[in-house]
Amino acid sequence: MISSQTYFNVNSGYEKTRDVLAFPKTASAQDLMMDSPGDVDAAQLNELGIKITE
Repeated sequence: MISSQTYFNVNSGYEKTRDVLAFPKTASAQDLMMDSPGDVDAAQLNELGIKITE
């Protein structure tokens, strides 16, 4: 079984995945269009009921 990314690469004629994907990630897995991953503030965590413990 191949991934959908590989499938689209092979069938589209493009060599690079980032030429096919609508929102490619950088080598460090960052999405520059969404500025993610990013920091989350306490209000956002509280809204979702998430507690961070050390």
